[in-house]
Amino acid sequence: MGEYLHTFKPFKFIHIPKTAGSAINQSALIERGHTDRREYGHVRARHIENIEDFYTFALIRNPYDKVYSSWNFYCNGKSGASHFKYRVIRDYPTFEEFVLDYSNSKESDPYHFVRTQMEYITNSRGEVIIDYVGNYYNIRGEWGIIQNANPIFNGEHIPLPVRNRTNPEEYQPTSNGEFKGTWLTKYTEEMADIIYEHWKDDFDYFNIDKNTWK
Repeated sequence: MGEYLHTFKPFKFIHIPKTAGSAINQSALIERGHTDRREYGHVRARHIENIEDFYTFALIRNPYDKVYSSWNFYCNGKSGASHFKYRVIRDYPTFEEFVLDYSNSKESDPYHFVRTQMEYITNSRGEVIIDYVGNYYNIRGEWGIIQNANPIFNGEHIPLPVRNRTNPEEYQPTSNGEFKGTWLTKYTEEMADIIYEHWKDDFDYFNIDKNTWK
């Protein structure tokens, strides 16, 4: 390991649900005292005291993919025992049923389904207040960029542990750089319109094509 640098700020990960939080929060990059467990660990940047004392970062995911991943997270048992899980399984056995009733079903877990990704990284005026916003689909590359921007060691990076790895065959790059994966066969046009309307701020700010569900 290289020579320790004393000029870096402690890293603070803004843990938007389903954006590799298990791996990042368990990495040596995040000091245990700086992993916030309020609100199930999903704390908005605007609620972090003395945020300027940290190097803050988040990863952003395609909303179509993110919503499907969260629904699947509850239905496949990875979420453990929770009232969120039981409500989703009981009331919405299919993803289509869940999305078509989104005005109600999203309340099963506001952290996963109601709060947009923009809400996690902005202040009350809608201004982004974190240091870096990265691409979930390029997490390995982003991991290096984040550490280069706020280096701990000279020229050496802390590795990212593997947690809940997605099958790489499920995410394939297209000609325009978008990554398309498991959500591709899950949406109808009606379902996509519902998700787009709720997550429109994310689609607009991060320049995500509305038609990536196809």
